[in-house]
Amino acid sequence: MSEYYRLNSLKQIKTLFNSKFRNDLIELVGRRLRVSKDFIYECYKDADNDLDFYIGLMKGFKKYGGKDQAFEYRAKKRLNDVKNIIGEHEVFMYLDYGSDDCLIPNTISKDYGLNKSSAFASDISDKCEYDSNVTFLKLVPFEHSHIYNKKYAESFDLFSAFQSLHHVKDLDFRMEEFRDLAKKGCYFIIREHDASSVFIRMLIDVEHLLYEVFLEDRDLDDFIMNYYALYFSKKELVDLMEKYGFRLVFSERMELKKNPTKYYYSLFERI
Repeated sequence: MSEYYRLNSLKQIKTLFNSKFRNDLIELVGRRLRVSKDFIYECYKDADNDLDFYIGLMKGFKKYGGKDQAFEYRAKKRLNDVKNIIGEHEVFMYLDYGSDDCLIPNTISKDYGLNKSSAFASDISDKCEYDSNVTFLKLVPFEHSHIYNKKYAESFDLFSAFQSLHHVKDLDFRMEEFRDLAKKGCYFIIREHDASSVFIRMLIDVEHLLYEVFLEDRDLDDFIMNYYALYFSKKELVDLMEKYGFRLVFSERMELKKNPTKYYYSLFERI
């Protein structure tokens, strides 16, 4: 099987259960929702399609499950990752892309002694809750952010994108901004999935659904019908970054006990 069934096909769960990625799927669902392996099997056995599976899973999650504790400390974890990866690299201007509630860039900017004039968070949503130390940039597809001007040209030392690039519909447009805002030697740290097969792409879809629907209360039908992502492999990411003047410094898989959706970090430098 080589076809990538998208969420709205309602064929992902059956396809994954009948593949060598079955255990990855079960581990992913069990870890994120804190439900048992036996319960996941029961949901699958009783379901005619993916929608039935998720509805059954939701009932058990509300009764037995809980939030993956990893989400509680991820801002501090991202800060530690950044410090370990960029080492002694000096940071005077910083921009995070796809910042969600802004907790991660706010945490990073504080540690590096930055403030609202030197640290920026960005997202297409309006839910920047943690902005005590960052200036929030509301992103509109195919429109430049307000820092895209001569004042900020070639001024940034550090960019970050933590699992956000695969959601960007205007990626080439944004890469042009990164290229023009980065000074020579600017670091770009990226946390992504190595989506090197159709099965991994489907697992990533499932992971996003678990997070947004089960843990953030997005409507299930809306997510299945309207979710957007464009995943890429490590090599495809390198090709994209090189196109816009960033060279690969290093890339490595996350040191996790289980990593079914292939998280990894890459560090790029503006040349």
